Amino acid sequence: MVVFLLFCYDLLLYCIDFLILTKFMDAQYGEPRCTHTQRNILLILIAGVSAALLWNSPFGGTYPFFSVIFSFAFLIFYEGNQQKKLLFSAIQLVISGYLVMLTIALLRSFDVNLKYININYYISLGSMHLIFWLLILLLWKLSPRNPTILPNRFLSVVLAIPVSSLLVLFFFLIRINNNADILFSLEVPLLCVFIFINITTAFIYSKFCNLLSQNNEILLLKQQLNLSAQHFQNLTDSQEKLKGVRHDMKNHLQALLLMSKQTPLQTSDMQVYIKKLLSNVNDTSQIISTGNLGVDSILSLKITQIKEKQIPISSKIILPKGIHMSFDESIIVLGNILDNALEACEKLPPENRWIRLEINYVQQALFIRISNPLPTWNQKIPVDESEHGFGLKNVHTVVRNHNGTMNIKRDNEVFSIKIVMYNI
Repeated sequence: MVVFLLFCYDLLLYCIDFLILTKFMDAQYGEPRCTHTQRNILLILIAGVSAALLWNSPFGGTYPFFSVIFSFAFLIFYEGNQQKKLLFSAIQLVISGYLVMLTIALLRSFDVNLKYININYYISLGSMHLIFWLLILLLWKLSPRNPTILPNRFLSVVLAIPVSSLLVLFFFLIRINNNADILFSLEVPLLCVFIFINITTAFIYSKFCNLLSQNNEILLLKQQLNLSAQHFQNLTDSQEKLKGVRHDMKNHLQALLLMSKQTPLQTSDMQVYIKKLLSNVNDTSQIISTGNLGVDSILSLKITQIKEKQIPISSKIILPKGIHMSFDESIIVLGNILDNALEACEKLPPENRWIRLEINYVQQALFIRISNPLPTWNQKIPVDESEHGFGLKNVHTVVRNHNGTMNIKRDNEVFSIKIVMYNI
């Protein structure tokens, strides 16, 4: 009867471990891809089966270390930041392992006899789990809410802390296994220091993310200012050209009238003259003006760059003024998809180059479609936006933030991207 009650007590603590860990995952990695009912059923199943296995193993019970290991099964239900998953899984594994070692060291230092199941056993087991819960809550508090993707060199520095701590943990395990009755004088303080260091790793990671985010915001702000200044200059130049055309229109018309009265009629000269006038007017028509500064700036810049490369582009843009799309989102989405189309066309002979762009707005939903010919050497690449570098990954992030979809398709040597974003 006592053994059964102890098993129930241990299983209760074990289930609370899982519950806190899954709540931590919800907060850090977003909503899971399964319902809460399905996850709770899986939680109880994993906790019950693993607890039964551990009780029949040499360990003779459950510990937070095993809670963390078996909780990794739930990570497959989250699409969150992979870097964050890796780092926080390593930290949880390390602090839970050190906590078990610390509990053993403290019990040995106070000469607590655990050979028999008594009140000391229940208190020590409950205390160990309680401290683990507090450490997870502290880790939760220190972790960044919206982390950015760290460069590999920064990630390796942060990840080196739990990895090296894990190696030291194996040293402690070997030492305890070989000298179970000998307590090293600095063992308890060292274990506490390693737990503190790994908890602090979350704070360091959060600071790295904040610094990188601030740096990205500064760079993006500079880009916005440059685009705004360039867009304003383009508008000014366009207005000056239009003023020049209007000012000289009377003289142009008189010249055309005189040319039409010539005998014989010089149609070829008239055609050259009219084409020259039209080219001046066309130069002013490259400025996009929808009333949305971010969209207008990036589209005007990119379309001008495309035309300067002698790449034919047809665009159909129907947007109302004042859509709910920020300046930086406009740059990320439109800038990246147009850059990709431009780069693809540059790999083709001039006669095979073209770009089509369509932007429509219907009932607070923004529809974007861009297509371009696909270089033949790209045909073998699978249709997956993750294969196109960080550009389309950033586009996908913006689209997902607006509960939208992004579809990439290759058909008959044509590459196309279709984007739908809602509540714009």
